[in-house]
Parts: sequence; structure tokens; C-alpha cells
Amino acid sequence: MKKKEIKTGTSEMYQATNRWISELKFIADEEHFFEELILDYTLAFLDKEHIVKSKKTIDSLKKNQKMGADLLQHLQVHRNRLQELLDDIIVPNEYETYRNKHFDWAIQTNTLKERNRKLKKELYVVLKKYLKKNKQKKITS
Repeated sequence: MKKKEIKTGTSEMYQATNRWISELKFIADEEHFFEELILDYTLAFLDKEHIVKSKKTIDSLKKNQKMGADLLQHLQVHRNRLQELLDDIIVPNEYETYRNKHFDWAIQTNTLKERNRKLKKELYVVLKKYLKKNKQKKITS
């Protein structure tokens, strides 16, 4: 593989890694918002059946947050190493190693994003029930 092709491939991996880091930071902010929203507002108004489901959702949210934080840390190290590869003379075997690892990070990032989408659907159900119950409470008051 030519040096120019390696530089181009490394540059593309670097840009993709930056996008993933940005997405994971946004997801972390979003998850923190949902956690606070559920804990501060909704649990007090839900019946026992929905509280159990809400707590399971919060547990999933916390697990997702931990996975996201760990992945974010790994991606930042990966990005820094890719930057070093862009700045220095690239050894072809080293490039292949980082390219393979990059594909692993892509899979893990996509898995986390998919988990986040499913979790948001669950959270919307919890919030919808809260809003419905809260609205009924206001009408009867």
C-alpha cells in the first residue's frame, strides 16, 4: 500500500473517530437529561407497576452511560494515536493494526447508538405515561 493511500485512510479514520466522539458526547448529555427527568419528576407520579419498569429503564440507562463513557475514553486514545500516525512516518503493519481496531470501534459505537435509540423509546413511554397521569390529576383537581 502506498504512503499516500495510508495517509488518506488514516485521515478518514481520524475524521470518523471525531464524529463518533461528538455523537457519544451528545448521547451522554441526552442520557443525563433523561435520568434527571425521570428521577426528579416522573417516579413520584407513577403507580407501582410503572415504577418497576421505570427503575429497570433507569438501570439500563446507567449501564449505557457506563458503556458510553468507557467507549468515549477508548475512542479518544484511538483518535490521538491516529493523529500521531498522520504526523509521523507510517509503518504499514501499524496502519493495518489501527485499521482493524478502528472497525472494532465502529461496531461498538454503532451498538451503543442502537442501544441508545431503544432506550429512548422506553423513556418516551415512561414520560408519556407520566404526562398522561399528570394531566388527569390536574383535570380532577
